[in-house]
Amino acid sequence: MNCLSYTVLPDKHSDEVRHYSDDQLQTLSIAEIQAELQAEIEEHQQQIKALQQQLVAITGGSTDG
Repeated sequence: MNCLSYTVLPDKHSDEVRHYSDDQLQTLSIAEIQAELQAEIEEHQQQIKALQQQLVAITGGSTDG
């Protein structure tokens, strides 16, 4: 029987690499995937808001380039 092997970055900002075999991984439920995605969306929205506030501070509120 063939066993698949996976190479994974634990975090998208990490240089660390981990190796797992097929039997060491567990799939997420739909609810878990949705929760992960929602949390990531909210994090990005917060980053966008912070960047928009910085842009307003830099430009003094002017939106024309």
